[in-house]
Amino acid sequence: MKAALFGIAFLIALGVIGAAGFLVGYQQYEKSLMGSNRSPVKLEMQVATLEKENETLRDQIANLQKQVEAGLKSQAEASKSVADLQRELFEQKQELDQAREKLLPAPTQ
Repeated sequence: MKAALFGIAFLIALGVIGAAGFLVGYQQYEKSLMGSNRSPVKLEMQVATLEKENETLRDQIANLQKQVEAGLKSQAEASKSVADLQRELFEQKQELDQAREKLLPAPTQ
């Protein structure tokens, strides 16, 4: 009977030592994980930083798109103005040519 009790006590002691060893090993694992780049806290911080950068980039893209649209509108207005000026210049040249023809006699040969 004593041998059985000693055997049970020995198995309990081995179980306690095994559990303590596992606990110490797990704590060491957590410490090494916290010190590495794969730490959950570090990864969460990186994810938050990347999300913030993503938001900033989206805002910048939207701003650039607005600038491009404004530039295209401005370019279209400038092109229209140039076309109007060219048309007006052409009309004025025609008027000038007509006025010259009226004032100057046609050259005779």
